[in-house]
Amino acid sequence: MSCSKRPLLSQYIDSALSPEEKHTFEAHMNACPECGRALGELEALRRLFAASDRYKAPPGFSTWVMANIGADTAARPAGFPLFVKFAEGMVVLAMVIIGVLSGSLLISTLQPKAGNGSALFSLELFEAAPPDSVGGAYLAMTETRHEK
Repeated sequence: MSCSKRPLLSQYIDSALSPEEKHTFEAHMNACPECGRALGELEALRRLFAASDRYKAPPGFSTWVMANIGADTAARPAGFPLFVKFAEGMVVLAMVIIGVLSGSLLISTLQPKAGNGSALFSLELFEAAPPDSVGGAYLAMTETRHEK
């Protein structure tokens, strides 16, 4: 459960409340354990930051930061992420189209130009096999049968 007075905690720590608001908020903290616990956590965090070492920024650091605050957003148009997704999709689509076209071109060049489809399965597509190989023995057996 969140207390409605909780947004006043940071103003209380920063001493930004009027004396009446400060008195009212202190009375509320005595009655609200949630705000008292949150105030304790914020004060512990404030003490931690106050006790930490301080380092001096190099000369020109604040100018560099202020100059680069809008540099990333100004360099890209508003629809940049959408454009990147669209470009990725177009590249994938182009790759698929190129693959389909090159595959159909490869198939059309390998198919014989003869009218019947049986030429595709004939042994004339293969080179002559050496006689001492398995293919040569097979060709020798099939040629002998046809000669008889």
